[in-house]
Amino acid sequence: MKGRTLSIVALAFLFLLLTISGGRILPISSEASAQTKIEFPTKPIEMVIPWAPGGGTDIIGRMVAQSLEQFLPTKIIVVNKPGAGVR
Repeated sequence: MKGRTLSIVALAFLFLLLTISGGRILPISSEASAQTKIEFPTKPIEMVIPWAPGGGTDIIGRMVAQSLEQFLPTKIIVVNKPGAGVR
């Protein structure tokens, strides 16, 4: 089960990484990337989990947040808001 959990975390991390980078893995040119370098993010990131704490989604979300903090220069705050996904 632990191997499966790690693979889920790896897939979630890859999804978030592609979402943050806008789907671009490599810059078009080094000159263009040097001109548009932005120090992002500048504030803590708030990750909203639309379910109650303690469930599977909460646990995976916290694992993903902890993994992302190793690669980002800011803290990720996990917020549980049950019903946030319902309109």
